[in-house]
Amino acid sequence: MRKSVLVEVVKSLSDKEIRELNKWLLSPAHNHREDAVLLFSFLAKNKGVEDKSLMWKAMFPSKPFDDAYLRQVMYFLFKAIEDYFIFREYKKESIRPALSLASLYRRRGLDKPFRQTIEEAKRKLDSSAWRNSEYHQDKFYLEQEQYFYLAEIKRAGELNLQEVSDELDMAYVANKLRLACRMISHQTVNKKAEYQIGLLEPILQAVEQGNMLQEIGVAVYYYGFKALTQRTDDQSFERLASILQEHGKSFPTAELKELYLLAINYCISRINAGEERFFARAFELYRTGFGQFILVDNEGNVSKFMFTNSVYCAIKTKNFDWAEAFIKIFSERLEEKQRHSTVQFNLSRLYYEKGDYHKAQTLLRDFDYDDMLLNAVAKTMLLKIYYKLGELDALESLIEAMRSFLQRKEALSSNHKIVFKNTILLMKKLLHLNKYSKTQVEKFRKAVMETNPIQEQERSWFLQQIPNR
Repeated sequence: MRKSVLVEVVKSLSDKEIRELNKWLLSPAHNHREDAVLLFSFLAKNKGVEDKSLMWKAMFPSKPFDDAYLRQVMYFLFKAIEDYFIFREYKKESIRPALSLASLYRRRGLDKPFRQTIEEAKRKLDSSAWRNSEYHQDKFYLEQEQYFYLAEIKRAGELNLQEVSDELDMAYVANKLRLACRMISHQTVNKKAEYQIGLLEPILQAVEQGNMLQEIGVAVYYYGFKALTQRTDDQSFERLASILQEHGKSFPTAELKELYLLAINYCISRINAGEERFFARAFELYRTGFGQFILVDNEGNVSKFMFTNSVYCAIKTKNFDWAEAFIKIFSERLEEKQRHSTVQFNLSRLYYEKGDYHKAQTLLRDFDYDDMLLNAVAKTMLLKIYYKLGELDALESLIEAMRSFLQRKEALSSNHKIVFKNTILLMKKLLHLNKYSKTQVEKFRKAVMETNPIQEQERSWFLQQIPNR
């Protein structure tokens, strides 16, 4: 049976929303059907129940079942719930309700309440912390409503058309640059995505030649776009990071998270290019982002990828105490089915980097990760631990097991497979290396330097294992 949209919607409601909806449905202004109230009460108490006969009995215990009538009640209830959602979301808007009221007063020719409402909207907007594109959009609507009023009473007098135009430009440019950043970011992770960012050149020229960079909502996306498209543009990145640090409260949390990820991805691109100094910049962004609960989702949870990346940046910058505290605090915010493996992996990496090989080995040895890439990284760590602890039989056994693991077609991408195969090849050479032979050492050093592709951290580790002569 096809699932009822009404049942799914009611199932998603919080306890607070159920209480508010009960009041909403009992108001004659929003609902005049008692049967809709009865049906909602039943569905709220029995979330997920799809049985129509049970719904009918909750409304009409003694009447014979009438499917057509029930569907009618379900329709009216669903529409009443949608009206509640619309009203609630509309009330959340900063000044839109006031502007709608002002527009009504203007059309009725009620000057005094119009002016009072407009002034109240101005005060509310000016006192708002936001200075993003939505702020300029709201300011445009406010100036436009003021223009409609002035045009009616002044005719040929002085009007605020310049203010209307300026705020429209600011809102459009900020939104366009934000969209451009999203498009570039998506193209980075999805090579098949092809976007045409229309009107981009004149927008960039307008920003650079005018005074728009004085507006935080424009500047943050301008510098973000420049950093994304010019991957070595440290100046734009620094200005973006500076805005986030100094004016972060000018943006709603969801938008601020998007901006932090933009800055973090710039750091990651530089790290992937071998510039390890950007680990420190990425760590600062993660530390602030999680410290202020910016980098969590709407429910306060965190993805395993962001969790792992933040711990790794902390480890690479020797912020071991922060990494350990982060794992402890935020582990409960991971998706339950991924929590154990994600925590185990990150703890093992932390212990490994601190030199506590026995603790790391205990976590890594008998654990199998669902994520194939993390699985390969974990196995690589274990290879290095066996080498450090002199457990050479275990090392040779793991090399063969890892070689077999990489043969599976579904295990990893072809590029990742080559990287880990090269790591295994160098590990095998290191295992049989005579460190007292200058010729063999130099030959191995040359092999390490010329092997590509390989992760730079692994190249560095192999070089550290041989005498520096």
